[in-house]
Amino acid sequence: MAIVSRTLFSLASVVLLGVSTAAASHTKVYVANQGSNTVTVIDDQRVSAMAAARAGSPSDEARVLDSDFAIVATIPVGANPQAVATSADGTLAYVANLGSNTLTIIDTELDVVVATVYAGPTPRDVEATPDGRYVLVTNQSPANLVTVLETSSYSIVAQIPVGTNPCAISIAPDSSVAYITNRGSNNISIIDLRTLTMTGTVTVGTFACDVMFTPDGRLAVVTNRVSGTITVIDTLSTQVVATVATGPSPQGVAFNPDGSRAYITNAGNIAVIDMSSFIVVDSISNIPSGPCPVAATMDMNQGHDGHIYVASNTQPGVVNVVDAGTNSVIAVLPVGVRPLGIGVRMWPRLK
Repeated sequence: MAIVSRTLFSLASVVLLGVSTAAASHTKVYVANQGSNTVTVIDDQRVSAMAAARAGSPSDEARVLDSDFAIVATIPVGANPQAVATSADGTLAYVANLGSNTLTIIDTELDVVVATVYAGPTPRDVEATPDGRYVLVTNQSPANLVTVLETSSYSIVAQIPVGTNPCAISIAPDSSVAYITNRGSNNISIIDLRTLTMTGTVTVGTFACDVMFTPDGRLAVVTNRVSGTITVIDTLSTQVVATVATGPSPQGVAFNPDGSRAYITNAGNIAVIDMSSFIVVDSISNIPSGPCPVAATMDMNQGHDGHIYVASNTQPGVVNVVDAGTNSVIAVLPVGVRPLGIGVRMWPRLK
């Protein structure tokens, strides 16, 4: 997180001195609520302040102790929002609206909608390239495409056929390639972002859901919901190097800042994977995610342990926050109806 543990009480005290809205310099978490067609904005530093106040429980910090304290905005977006991504510089958030075939573009300083653009049919996921050039959208069945928009005008520059029922996108840190999970064909499509063409596939487990590159780009992890496993891919050779059983219905994946641990959301818990041995080394329980845990996002700000945000569209309007340093739930936050995708605007911006 942006604040280490020894400074959390100071932050709680500062917040109580009249800060009424999320500071522009704070990390923010954007949650797509598919049942209410909104995005909830969470101030991550306020979550840290809540955790510090609850640890001390001083009677004059009732405002910080309120679970609504960290919620700083609710933004109307398109129909059936599925996923949220942020631009490379953190100034914009992109929301994929499956029901209206659009992207909602949000200014993350003001938390207001600044544009709505066409994203191709049935947009399921969205990611922005780290070099700031493109925004990629998966268009699920029957389209089975990846739509590429350039960021100067948000015009569509390519629509690339991929596998059956594409779901998630992850983009390499150097913006060279994108990996796309295909739930219906149980594989990954690899897209060359220089030529905007699909260059190959990698077979993974059954019902491939999420995918994420490690921070150094050397590996990619895919969650296989029906198989109950993750697939680990060496991105240089594009070969599978490990398959790890993680628990029932794995879906979301996130990494700690140095990529040494992966956090996998299963039905009811989070499996912690050691990325050197590919072994489950811990399990974070008491995550009321239901049978379909759908998102985990690590704030990697300033190299600290950070928080993991877990949403599930089977739970009524709840996001659980886990402290990655202690592997414990530190907050349960009220959001909109059937929360699904999560995106993070990290601050200070990562270099």
